[in-house]
Amino acid sequence: MNKRYRLRGGLLLEVMVACALMTIIVPLIGRAIWQLQARDALASTYAEQDTFSSALASQFTAQWSRLRPAGCSPNEHSQLRIGKGGEVPKRLQRRDVDDHSDWLQATDSGACRLSIRSLHSPLTLTNECGFSTGERANVSTCLGNVNARVTRVSAQSTTFQLSSLTVMPTDSNKAVSLVGQTGVLESRAPFYWYVGPGKNHQPAFWRTPVFSGRSLALWLGLKRLAVFPLLDDNQDGNVDAIDKDYGTYDMNKVLGLWVEYLYQLNDCEVAKTAQIQRTYHSMRGEQWHYNAPCEGVANTIVVFTG
Repeated sequence: MNKRYRLRGGLLLEVMVACALMTIIVPLIGRAIWQLQARDALASTYAEQDTFSSALASQFTAQWSRLRPAGCSPNEHSQLRIGKGGEVPKRLQRRDVDDHSDWLQATDSGACRLSIRSLHSPLTLTNECGFSTGERANVSTCLGNVNARVTRVSAQSTTFQLSSLTVMPTDSNKAVSLVGQTGVLESRAPFYWYVGPGKNHQPAFWRTPVFSGRSLALWLGLKRLAVFPLLDDNQDGNVDAIDKDYGTYDMNKVLGLWVEYLYQLNDCEVAKTAQIQRTYHSMRGEQWHYNAPCEGVANTIVVFTG
């Protein structure tokens, strides 16, 4: 009988010891699992940062690489304007433009291009670009550039009226005829690009037509933007300076853009307690505060391909 009580007492003691050990070990195991999950989420977030930042840089290239018109002769009428969010043009005054970001105004040249075998006016080409009556385009030749306006559209062709059939070359004081020249006709669409709230109040990269038309949210997650022109002051084809000022620039002297941007990941799984506040000093001397790794800062260069 006493032996049976001793066995029951020993078994109860073992159960109590096992429970005590479980009370100590289970929280340790749970904490270890939580730390592994947190590290995995952190590593995944940094990988997502690289993907997101690269995709946003590609979006800048897609939007801005065509800002310089095509052709082997300069286009004296093509300009680029950079302004700050607190001072927007009338067209953007009804838009919620971020006060701390730059906005850019320029013309997307050559989203669609057509070859010209022999130039004359009126000029009839195939209807591959989907032009509408009244739209404007640019005609570029190696002697010079002229404007064109769509006067007639059919299912098979588009007819353009040229602003002139003569140009004044930069190295001559005598007008030169463009009749019979080969060249390129390219579409022209002027836009504003800027940062503003998008879907579900997320910050976004926006594009608005200069004259009329609907605004388009291009990319969610862009919080701040700064744009600097890369200038070719002596026209030798090389970058001589990066300009930090706001203003209007002749596209003949701009080879590309230096872009600084602050972005926010749309679905960040890192807890707020694990995020670190960091500061970025922009090229204009501004301080950008952000929470890593759910937010990040990057820069890229957009080269004009005209």
